[in-house]
Amino acid sequence: MIALNKRNSKHSSVLSLATTIGIFILYLPLFAVADTCDVIAEGSTFNPKDEKYSNCGIFILDPTFRPMLDGRDKNSGIQVLLTNSEKIFHEGPVLFDNALYFTTNRLGETGDFVLGGNPDELFLDQFVDIMKLDLSTNALSNLSETISPKIPMANGMSTTADGKNILALSQGFNTTGGGIYEIDRESLVSTPILNSFYGEPFSSPNDIVTTHDRIIFFNDPPYGFEQGFRAGLPHLGSNVYRYDTNTKRQTILVERLQRPNGIALLDDRKNGNGCKLFLTDTGFQVNHTPRSFEGYGDNSLYIMEDDNDGCFATEDGPWTLEPLVPATGGGIQDGMQVHISSKTLLYCTSEQGMWIFSIPLRRNIGLVNQPCGQLIAPQKDGLQTVYLLHETQLWTVGLNFVSTKKTKTSKSKATKKAKPLRGAA
Repeated sequence: MIALNKRNSKHSSVLSLATTIGIFILYLPLFAVADTCDVIAEGSTFNPKDEKYSNCGIFILDPTFRPMLDGRDKNSGIQVLLTNSEKIFHEGPVLFDNALYFTTNRLGETGDFVLGGNPDELFLDQFVDIMKLDLSTNALSNLSETISPKIPMANGMSTTADGKNILALSQGFNTTGGGIYEIDRESLVSTPILNSFYGEPFSSPNDIVTTHDRIIFFNDPPYGFEQGFRAGLPHLGSNVYRYDTNTKRQTILVERLQRPNGIALLDDRKNGNGCKLFLTDTGFQVNHTPRSFEGYGDNSLYIMEDDNDGCFATEDGPWTLEPLVPATGGGIQDGMQVHISSKTLLYCTSEQGMWIFSIPLRRNIGLVNQPCGQLIAPQKDGLQTVYLLHETQLWTVGLNFVSTKKTKTSKSKATKKAKPLRGAA
């Protein structure tokens, strides 16, 4: 048994008997009945909610997905690894060889979520914990009371540029704005990296990714105000930012998304292919507006491309924000990750599961039928374990990642620069 947080002892988790029972109940039926279903002929008319697919665990949407299923064994099936009574498997997964780090959902007295506004009162008894899972023992540790200084309402996380430590986003708390922190994995000392734009505090930074040369991309929706743990009103818009830690220069890349949420990056500059930034928008939720009723929010997965070496450096813009695929089945697209060598984008939807998107082909090629909010996979080739975070459950599935040829792709810059959607720097 572990205590999720010393601040509230009732939020405790039984991870021995409960987890064992969860694995027995959930794993065996899934492994026994889940099939792999070929739906290539259906194209985008494929409906994963159709009852005829009720026994399908994995869908093949394109022939290029078949190699990702090669070599899978009995341990590669969709199976639950851990269960918990609280929503602890929520955000910010960061994977190292021996450990998985992630953040919980809001715990404590969370109050009512007021989309597009502020609750009548603040709910300052809520909190978020940063967790660590030892992958050799499946033992969970709560790091929130050990990390110093503490990171208020942590959310999205990423590895640092050198791959040794963790970059964590704070969503802010009360009158204090959010920001970026670096957590030393050994000492658990946190160091502030960024907390404002020309002195204006961030709202509630949500998701983050970084390059090998220390360029950080992150988004900043106003969820903290809507969820009652940020006081007042936002000072900045719902922006997507680029921050170069080498020059300490920050720019706004995108300012027209309603609620920028997930973010992922393909940095392929070493092969002469520049950078591709993937973004999601969950703006259709504002004021409970039905999707597309106000003309936005339907195409909620976007791509922005820069063929230059600066990875969205100001002098190389502007860039086109291009819609790729809509959220399906009434769910939202949030967590996503680029697997670099295979040139695939893995992204979660809260209704269908994990979609596998081919970046060169620009279409979905596969679907793992397990709903998830976040995911993380090793940046390695061959058969790898993908971790799927689904609030009270942590799932795994094995996929075979196959490296693509390292060739430079050509693209018209005139086409790329059409319809600029970059905000002011």
